[in-house]
Order: sequence, then C-alpha cells, then structure tokens
Amino acid sequence: MAEGTSPVRLRPAREDQHPRLQARYRAMRSRIGTIVSSNYDISDVCNLTCEGCLYFSGLAYKARREVKAMERWDDFFANEAGRGVNFGYFAGAEPSLVPDVLRAAQRSIPRGVVFTNGIKRLPADIRYRIHISLWGDTADAAALRGASNGEKALRNYSGDARALAVYTINRTNIDSIAPVADACAAHGVPLTFSYFSPTDDYLTRLAIQSTEESDYFRLGAQGVGLIMGREDFERASRAITAASDRHPDTVRYNMAYDRWVTRPEGLYTLDDQGLPLDCGNRLTRKHRHYNVDLSENDGKCCSPNIDCRECRAYAQSYATILNRLRSFTRSDESFEMWLDVWASWADLFLLPERPLTPAST
Repeated sequence: MAEGTSPVRLRPAREDQHPRLQARYRAMRSRIGTIVSSNYDISDVCNLTCEGCLYFSGLAYKARREVKAMERWDDFFANEAGRGVNFGYFAGAEPSLVPDVLRAAQRSIPRGVVFTNGIKRLPADIRYRIHISLWGDTADAAALRGASNGEKALRNYSGDARALAVYTINRTNIDSIAPVADACAAHGVPLTFSYFSPTDDYLTRLAIQSTEESDYFRLGAQGVGLIMGREDFERASRAITAASDRHPDTVRYNMAYDRWVTRPEGLYTLDDQGLPLDCGNRLTRKHRHYNVDLSENDGKCCSPNIDCRECRAYAQSYATILNRLRSFTRSDESFEMWLDVWASWADLFLLPERPLTPAST
C-alpha cells in the first residue's frame, strides 16, 4: 500500500494492548514493509466503452496526449523510484495496450498492479499483479461495456498466477455473480469484488434525466441506473457469500470488509466542497497521480471524477480502511478484522511468488 495506503504505526501507549494481535501486526508489517505508491495513467485508448467510465468522464482527458517515446517513460519511472516509489498502480484507459510502458516501469518500480479488461493478454515477462475487470456475464458485459470481455479474458489468464478477476457489482448484474464465479473457478482465476462508483458526470446526467446517449451513458439515457440501494447491497452480499461457499478456493473476499464498505452512511466525512476529510487515497506530496502525458494530476485522488459520497471502489476503499488503523484498535474483534483486511490487500495486490517481501523505503 502507498503512503496513502500504508498503515500508520500504533501509538506507543497502545503497544501493551491486544498482545496476540500486536504480534501479528508486527510480523505483517515486517514482511510487507513500507510501500510508497503512486498512480499512473499510461494509455489514452481503450477497446471497451463502459457505462459511467472513470477515465473518459468529463473533458480533461481530451487535452492530454499519450507519450510514445520509451526513453521518456524510462527516465520518468527512474525519477519516480528516485523519490522513493516502490509500488505502482497502472491504469488508463487500457494499460495492456502499452506493454512496453509497463516494462519501462518495472525496470525501476519493483511491485505494482495493472488494471485491465483482459482482452489483450500481458506478456509473461511483465511481473506485476494483474486485475481483470469483469462486469457480469456475456450479456451484462455487452450491455454495460459495449462488448463482452469475460470469456476471452479468462481464457487469456487461465491458470496465470499474476491474475485475479475483479467483479464490479451494480444493481443490474447481481444475479450474474454465481455463473461468473463458476467460470473463474473453471479457469483457475481468483475472484474478488468491487462496487460501481458513479462519476459526477454520470450523476448529473441521471439527475436531469438526460436522454442524450454517449458511448459512456447508454443505459442511463434509457432510464436504467446502476447505483445500488440498501436492498441491492444486501442481495449482493448474499450472492457473494453463496459464491464463496461454492468456490472457497476461488473467491477472495472479506465479508466483514463488505459490511464496512456498504454501510448506509457511506465511507467519508465530507467538507463544504464535498471532498473527503478522511479518505486514504487522497493525493499527497508522496502519493501522486500522473496523466498519460506525464503531467501531474492536481485532482483529489487517483479517480478524481468519482463522486465521493457514492465511492465504494475497491482500491480506494482498501486504502481508506487501512489508514484508519487507530479506530480499529479499540477491541480485539475490530483489530483482528482490520488485520484480516490488510492480509486480504496483500493477497489481492502482491504477486503470489513474492507475496509479503519487504519493500525498500
């Protein structure tokens, strides 16, 4: 996890509390090390058109042009390592379309995760964790993303230890959790979950009941919204539990975390501008977000288009809960839950062959 996602150290006054869990905490911290991360958009092209896309929301992306010269990427990532970054979050649009940029990154940044739709398989020499985004079964993906990626993505990464699937749940695709879990199990691809988190643009279009379609607002223009309510979250939780019971070796998801991330009041305390005061993924001096033209993004976080009131995206949510360590040390039960979530993060975001190795600081 990054400066924005690394757990804070416990206050000395708490060192004599929860001795068994303190020992587990110290062992995990020693093995995982301090991770300093930043976010990198490395491609401005995608082969899908997802409803409510985070990247192609708003107009800012239109002013940026992807850097093509590899020597510039090499120099850039070397400089990033020079300022202490040892973990990268690589996204886009679609990062699998620029494997040479990822090769440039791993020459300087030893660990990271690539967020991809899985349509194009990343070569085996790219030794980062790979998160394949799934939005349901074949019919769901065709409706929600403009084309179906799931079957090809699972074939591409069948048995690949680098890969796991991330199922983004919305109110229309809950019933597809079971068959997608079956497919992941058949291909030997672990499965975890995230929740659809709407952008400001998506919410504005819904609020005015826009009927104007775009590549990224098709269902909404037809009156079909993806935002979940309380009953939807409860139904999703039951579906996840059933999938986990059916495929315990495939589903990688902590249900205590699920209860936390879906709580009705939301995750964040917001200021007068609607920005969170307690988000673990806010940009800082160390934890930065760079655009495809190598400019530094001045947004609030790595997904500046998301409306913070509705944000339950998994990477941001893990960062937040892990940065709230002190609020979880009030009881053995809550501290153990927090440690389990930290272990889940390591399982999801670090490569299996070096799952908990110390990172340089």
